[in-house]
Amino acid sequence: MTALLIGLVAAICWGIHDLLVRRLSQQADTASCMLVVLFSGLLCLIALSVVVQVSAQAVWLSVTDVDDSSGTLVNKNNIDGWATFLVGVLFAVATYTLYRAFGSGPVRLVAPIIGAFPIATMGISAIRGEPVTVYQWVAVLLVIAGIALVSVQRGIKETTYNRTKAIVWSVLSASAFAGTFMLGQFLSETQNPWATFLLTRSAAVVCVVLFMILSGGLRIPAIEHWGTLALMGLLDAAALSLVLIAGRLPGAALATVTTSLFGMITVLLAWVFLKERMGNIQWAGVIVAFAAIGFLASA
Repeated sequence: MTALLIGLVAAICWGIHDLLVRRLSQQADTASCMLVVLFSGLLCLIALSVVVQVSAQAVWLSVTDVDDSSGTLVNKNNIDGWATFLVGVLFAVATYTLYRAFGSGPVRLVAPIIGAFPIATMGISAIRGEPVTVYQWVAVLLVIAGIALVSVQRGIKETTYNRTKAIVWSVLSASAFAGTFMLGQFLSETQNPWATFLLTRSAAVVCVVLFMILSGGLRIPAIEHWGTLALMGLLDAAALSLVLIAGRLPGAALATVTTSLFGMITVLLAWVFLKERMGNIQWAGVIVAFAAIGFLASA
């Protein structure tokens, strides 16, 4: 139950984040916006770690495989540190490919594919020996079906798009999200959570900086967008941290199921604040998805 609620809060954070993305998507470069969002999120995490008096030494020891008592190096390969860095790279890839997917094809095609990443996370949980019932699998599929229904856009004329390109970007994004959550939650089971939060976000920042250098040089968005991007960074950092910390809870994979509702949350927020129309099919999708979440919570 707790994991489901944590995932839902993360979905709300990312839903608000994506609503703000829609305001900027036509006005600023994607990579430069990602850089400001990721870096501002990192600053928020650093500030919070100072406020709650997180031990920098404890964070360092958590990712360098050094024995606390003797100070000697236990594992020269430093697997945990590199694995945590990989989580950040995967998250950067997931975010970038998500933007490219939505820029390459219609929501009704892209959203259900990206929202299907819980299938992978639940599958890995089952392989690891965690109990996953048939009823839970059915509920997960119903959540994805609900997302697909909400993504239906009737009465909107679609421009010509490359279907294969949209599907490839969507699959890449779903795969990267699944990898981010599975590996991140696995590491958070034993690793200092602040080590996971800070190193993951630092790796994502480094990844975006290198991408920008290789694709035309560093660039920043117009200063009038910085306030919005900083808020997006706070929401993004909170959402990812919540999903990762859920790795310490029973049924951690269920957090990824409710997290996948972020696209649906964005549609609902657009209905509330932007007065965008929702049809009967979309409302049916909302009911199906939340009914499935309710079933998972009671199971």
